[in-house]
Amino acid sequence: MQASGGDLDAAERAASMDQPYGAGELASAFEVARGGLHLTLGSANLELDPVELGRHREIGVDHHQHLGQRRRAAKRERHKEDRRAAESHVRAEPITPASERRPPERVDEGVRPMCVAQRPTLFAQFLCRFRAEPPEVEMGANRARVRRVFIALTVFVLLGLWLAWNTRARWLRAIRLLGGRVDPRYPVVLLHGMFGFTELELGPRKHEYFQNICGPLEELGVQVHRPQLPALGSVRARATRLAEYVRDLDAPRVNIVAHSMGGLDARYAIARLGIARRVAAVITIGTPHRGTPVADVTSSIGDKLGMRRLLRALGLSVDGVGDVTTQHMQDFNREIEDVRGVWYGSVVGRAETAKDVHPLLRPTHKLLSTTAGQSDGMVPTKSQQWGELIARVEADHLAQIGWSPAYDGPALYVDLMRELRARGF
Repeated sequence: MQASGGDLDAAERAASMDQPYGAGELASAFEVARGGLHLTLGSANLELDPVELGRHREIGVDHHQHLGQRRRAAKRERHKEDRRAAESHVRAEPITPASERRPPERVDEGVRPMCVAQRPTLFAQFLCRFRAEPPEVEMGANRARVRRVFIALTVFVLLGLWLAWNTRARWLRAIRLLGGRVDPRYPVVLLHGMFGFTELELGPRKHEYFQNICGPLEELGVQVHRPQLPALGSVRARATRLAEYVRDLDAPRVNIVAHSMGGLDARYAIARLGIARRVAAVITIGTPHRGTPVADVTSSIGDKLGMRRLLRALGLSVDGVGDVTTQHMQDFNREIEDVRGVWYGSVVGRAETAKDVHPLLRPTHKLLSTTAGQSDGMVPTKSQQWGELIARVEADHLAQIGWSPAYDGPALYVDLMRELRARGF
């Protein structure tokens, strides 16, 4: 028996939709052979010709394609409607300034946001998440973030420049120390202390106050000047001579390296005698900036014996001894202040035991050990520092100027020249 097209279509629909066919339940079995298809439906036997079977297959394929196209078109229409609804919802919302916006509140699992509840599709959720803020508000937030980043970077750069400027002396000094040159930028004036001299002839030999120091410095290219100051004169008298000497030099500025009382002369001349602009740096070595008990004892004994009056009657001034007493130096330091624009540094020397000092300094070293503690044999250690501490050396008062074979005095001054050069002086 041959089935008509209508019966076959009804059978296929019933089989594909799991619906009953006719009054009984659908029970189908397909037997495929080369000659055709044998279909058993209940008690009815249907036989289809291969040509007719192929035609029905083509009709089924076309039908499914048409349904798929309709589904896709309907889906696109829904997406368009969701997009239009989301855009109209965003435009209807008032624009809230970025400063007044609150962070999104956490939503419980049982409560859905309004935008998601009204538009449950994935596309609507996407629009709700990424288009919840108008472009103007988002742009304002971005500008605020850029402004904060710019301010932070500006503060960081200014802080770095401030630190570099305040530490410029250190890193400039480190850079200059890498070079091998020793000669400073300005000439160097070496100042002697009390009882000092530039050159002294004893028999066939000549002795300098700065023993074996000037020659090595000049060989290294350092311009060295050595003024002669009153040996026993007061600080004021010695400073006046120093100021005249500095003004006569053919140099815009000079560096002063002073030993013992010479450091006080330099401080007075810079602060009171108008040579501050001509002096770049002052380095004092073994200078009694706070006085020395040796001068206290000497001045007291001289006054009791009348030595001061006797020497003045002979035309000799010993005011220098009274100028370095501890009491006088307290008044001196209150009146004489450091001048801005001049760098002050100091070298502190000491001798640990009496065996480490020159024989001429052993009595004074013993005196200072009992009254002031550590010293270089003439000046207490705690009285020598003024300004920036450059170095502490194991050298007595005479070894600091090259008068001791146990200490390399010339090397100390070479190091000081290198320090001046490293600081740009």
